[in-house]
Amino acid sequence: GFRAAAPRSIAASIHACQLGAHRARAKWAALVEAGRKAAPAGTYKMTITADPGGLTLATHDVDLGCDERKEAGCFYEAPAALRALSPGEAHDVEVPAGNTLVALRGDHVAWARVVVGPETLTIGEKDVAVYSVGDRVEAKFQADRKGRKWYPGTVKAVHEDSNSYDVAYDDGDEEQFIEPRHIRPSKKPAPSEFKAAPAAPPGTDGAPAVLYAVDFAAELAAP
Repeated sequence: GFRAAAPRSIAASIHACQLGAHRARAKWAALVEAGRKAAPAGTYKMTITADPGGLTLATHDVDLGCDERKEAGCFYEAPAALRALSPGEAHDVEVPAGNTLVALRGDHVAWARVVVGPETLTIGEKDVAVYSVGDRVEAKFQADRKGRKWYPGTVKAVHEDSNSYDVAYDDGDEEQFIEPRHIRPSKKPAPSEFKAAPAAPPGTDGAPAVLYAVDFAAELAAP
């Protein structure tokens, strides 16, 4: 089944931006910026229903003044809690255009959505599933472009500020920021984990063994 995320503070999940994760977080900031450009100024009504319990709806913005030359990277504002989500109950909230609406489970960002227009959304169990680096999974390749086929791969990176994942597919392709609803656990081992066929005995080069009968008496009697 799915594994729960290790407890982390909101400051660690949202504010902390280490150099190793900077480029991935900068791309997430670019997605938010794209949402801003696509959306007129103002606020939008978002209607959210959550099937899982224990979620808190919140909103946060991103400081887009990122500079890849700075080791600190991008900083994320702490999410402002709006209300607890009662399972199965619809909640209406007004969110500024281009902001990010998130669902928190404790201190963990379980779900995120860039607001570019009014929407009615349901957060299901698959939307808040949690994976770890190294997990074997199947993911929908290019799901954001309506891709429907599942391919096996391995979780390569976790983006805790959006609960999204980078997946390295077995065929060599890679994708970033895949939402958990487009990922499912897989029991299929990685290609390197397949057991190799038993090696051929030394000197045979894999050729079948051939038995020879030799008449030693005849050989010794020969002139």
